[in-house]
Amino acid sequence: MKLPLLMVLPLVCNIAVSQDCDCSSAFTFVKVYYEQNSPAFQKMKNNPQEYS
Repeated sequence: MKLPLLMVLPLVCNIAVSQDCDCSSAFTFVKVYYEQNSPAFQKMKNNPQEYS
């Protein structure tokens, strides 16, 4: 059972590549959307002393 796995492993390792994405712009989009549309965030932004 180990022999077939060892034969397939090098083929899989050569095919596997990391995902290439622009994660910082995706995070910035979500952050800005949340800050503009969340009622709880708006309340915290308007009265920061209450939530510190």
